[in-house]
Amino acid sequence: MVQTKTQDGVAHADLRVHRIKFDETCVQLVVGLLENTWIDPFLSRKELVSISTATVAGPEVTRDLLCAQEKGEKAHREFNQARLEMGKPSETFHDRLPKLQLRTFSDISEVRESKGCWKRD
Repeated sequence: MVQTKTQDGVAHADLRVHRIKFDETCVQLVVGLLENTWIDPFLSRKELVSISTATVAGPEVTRDLLCAQEKGEKAHREFNQARLEMGKPSETFHDRLPKLQLRTFSDISEVRESKGCWKRD
């Protein structure tokens, strides 16, 4: 295999001095983001916080997220009773299911921009 070295004597582009400096700058920006901007998900908090967006859930979203399993199990019981267990069901098996209308973090409209060094020299 033939290796062609560049002017600075390095065969691979990622080993060049300017690329190493660029990568180190990007790593420092990511570390700064993790340490200074994002929240620590392992701290004990009273409110629910989205790990990916650091958005604090409001009371409606918190209530719906904490009750989601209970509401889903209730809907499952109602489905079984109305469509499977009755002698003559009031609804057929393939009828449309009603949505539970639970609020989640995606219902919180907060747009954030990421500041990074992703542009190349």
